[in-house]
Amino acid sequence: MLTKSNTGFERSVSWITLALVGALFIFHLYVIHKYAVEIPVIDDWAMFRPDRPAKLSAAWLLDTSNTRPTPTEHVIATEKLFVWLQYQLNSWNYSLNLVLNFVIFGLWLAWMVYFEHEAVPDLSLSIKLLFIVFLLSPIDWFNHFMATQTCYLFYLIFFSLGVHLLFKDTQHWWHIVTGSLLGVLSIFSLASGVGSCAVLLIAFGIFKLARLYSLNDAGSRVREGAQLAVTVALIGGGLGSLNMQHPPTSNSPFLTICGFGSSSLISFRLGLESRGFHRRGGRSVC
Repeated sequence: MLTKSNTGFERSVSWITLALVGALFIFHLYVIHKYAVEIPVIDDWAMFRPDRPAKLSAAWLLDTSNTRPTPTEHVIATEKLFVWLQYQLNSWNYSLNLVLNFVIFGLWLAWMVYFEHEAVPDLSLSIKLLFIVFLLSPIDWFNHFMATQTCYLFYLIFFSLGVHLLFKDTQHWWHIVTGSLLGVLSIFSLASGVGSCAVLLIAFGIFKLARLYSLNDAGSRVREGAQLAVTVALIGGGLGSLNMQHPPTSNSPFLTICGFGSSSLISFRLGLESRGFHRRGGRSVC
């Protein structure tokens, strides 16, 4: 049982941890702003096509040859829309794009703290914030100094918000529709959204079927079934339309990712930024 003195100590630790996280975020933002230059980096050059990003078209948004000379598995439509919008406003100020990326990253960090609070409200705020410290590690410099890396943030934000809404206890219709549409946006933000939403559909289906069979009221059961059908139609439609546009090939990069992805992620989080983990047979996973 917490005493008054313990509560005061916990509050002090939480404020100190919050100050630490805030200082780290501001420091990273300062470094990005200071060293940002108006020169696109690596994959950023792929944004430039004839009349692109000045003009907008569905073919360009859904084109998969955006991060390599040949088509990859990534469709980054939301990122291209973001670049196009900036081009209309400021001719794509690259330095500003890098700063905006990190601000968006900060919003995602804030959302993660809120999500943690929703999931485990009894856990101390200082413990929740300490997880954010690792996400502000400079080992992730690569993502913060390439403008088009916003696609990863869009995927994370859309997918996590979608999951949060779809599995809310209240299960209002606007939760279901909005959560499903956010899932579709994650699909068109990064290839990770495809696999994530496929797993999400399975988990949501089990969740809804469990609720459906636990209800005795016929009206409520119809409602649960209808919500499941809408989610499958929206997210399944997004997955299906993407597959129709870009059918899988035998040389799928997912085959390489499955083999070495786990070791790469583990080594990265331990601070071992060895690119050797990422390459096998001349093909790059990242």
